[in-house]
Formats: sequence, structure tokens, C-alpha cells
Amino acid sequence: MQTKKDLKYYISQCIIPVKYAYTSSAASYHKIFSKSKDYKDNVKIENKKYDLLIPYLRNERYDYLEIGGDDGDISLQIIEHLSNNNVSFNNYFFVDFSHELLSDCQKNISARIPNDLCKFIPYDLEQPNKCIPIDINNKKIIMFLGNTLGNVESEDDVLKNIYNSMNKDDLFLIGLTFWNDKTNELDNYDNELFRESVLEYLRIININTKTDNYCLKFDQINHTVICEYTLDEPYKYDNVQLNKGTIIRCFQSRRYSQEYCERMFSKNGFVILEYQNDETMRHTLFLLKKNPLQGV
Repeated sequence: MQTKKDLKYYISQCIIPVKYAYTSSAASYHKIFSKSKDYKDNVKIENKKYDLLIPYLRNERYDYLEIGGDDGDISLQIIEHLSNNNVSFNNYFFVDFSHELLSDCQKNISARIPNDLCKFIPYDLEQPNKCIPIDINNKKIIMFLGNTLGNVESEDDVLKNIYNSMNKDDLFLIGLTFWNDKTNELDNYDNELFRESVLEYLRIININTKTDNYCLKFDQINHTVICEYTLDEPYKYDNVQLNKGTIIRCFQSRRYSQEYCERMFSKNGFVILEYQNDETMRHTLFLLKKNPLQGV
């Protein structure tokens, strides 16, 4: 029987996934952080990189489905760029774990796109045997950008969920951040606003936080940015008890390589149609489809 991976489960594992730092009052810090230059530089891929979609979409009409689109600003830029290149969509779907960010996305998107063409869906992707609650028979392009996959607890759970939500004609565009030995991997995340969004959620669940107990580091072996918080007093959540001195991992963000991505996508039932790097060779877009010869 599969264990339900709710907040209680994660706390029992000394983990608080970063997705919770995008909810409740913690979302207010992330909203400010997401408009900062550090964040924009981290998720930025020039509009021309989305041109790899155009040959696939120009003669077809798809639904547009974006996962984790924050406040919708980047979504609107992509949609506008594709529209300027004679690409049009039937309907627009926006999915996010955070009700707060999804509400902001709805306000921004609805100001530019007719409301009857849009649907905003609160949903947790880390459910491996589920699928996004939309009609999977409609052809769609799924957008999953900003290295969001690198921030989840289980890549396989998320990719299987997306796989289950797709039909054979769908396209899946995913953005990932690559690692580079010459790059300081902490630059974009060593940010007071981001730290406060993480600490705010700890406060929400009644952990007395101190800035000195917060540690951000880069794991060179696994190429992962990690935030940890050390408890300076015992903590109890429901029937889960954590002792003073327990280290809670409250953020992780993996960095990728080409070889790792190829194995990961193949294992989860996808084939790579194309990929594009930005000028720094750090941010990469992969365009995927379901492998017609492979299931998960």
C-alpha cells in the first residue's frame, strides 16, 4: 500500500518540501522574490528559444497547459510570442500547488485572455498514480518551466503524473537548469526574500525560526542546492516528534546534465524531439512526446 505523502509524512522524514513555501502567507515573500532580477535571470530563456515549438503547432490547434506558472507573467510572454508567429490555442489551463499563486495567475491571465477560455486548477503533481483533472483526449502542449522539476521531492512521481495526463499527440516542453563547474550555483538562491519565504512556512507550522539556524549550501556530488534548518528546541506535529538539533531539509534544487536527462525521460516513457540551450548553456528546454513503444 502506497504511503500518502502529505505534510505529516514529510515532517516524519525531516523534510518540508519547498512547494509549501509557496502557500499561505509564505507566498507573499515568493511573489516579491519572483519579480526580482535573481529569479528572472534563473528562469529566463529568450523568447526565440520557444521557436522550436512553432513547426509543431503552426498547422495544428492545441490546448495550452502550464504547470507552476507563478503569477502568469512568463506564460503571457510565451503565449504572445507564439501568437505573433501564427500559433493559436483553443483553451488555456494553469495548474499549481499553491492556491495563492494560482489566484494571482488568474488575475493576470484573465486580464489578457477571455475568461471562458481559461481554467485554473489547484493540484499536487507528486501523486504518481494520478493524472491532471482535464480531458486528456484533447491535444495539448504542456509547459513545465523554470527548473520546477528540480525542486520536487520525486522526479519520477511528477513525470509519471504528467505522462498519465497525456495522449499520444501531446507535446511536453520542460525547462531545466544544468550545472557547470565554473558557476557559483548559489548566486540565484542566496537571496533574503527567498530565505524568508522558506522560513515563513516554518513559522506557519509553529517552528520558532532564527535566521542563524538557516543554512544554504551546494552539494557538489549531487549538484543540488540545499537549504537546511536546525531546530533549537523539540518540535511536535500531530504525533510526529522531532528532537532539538534535528536538521530539516526545507529546499532542494537539482542541477542537471544532458546524460541524466536522457536517462530520466526515457525511463519515464518520453522521447526527446528537440532541445535548446540558452547562451550560457545553463538553461535548457526539452520538447518531449510520449514514446509510442514504451509505457510506464
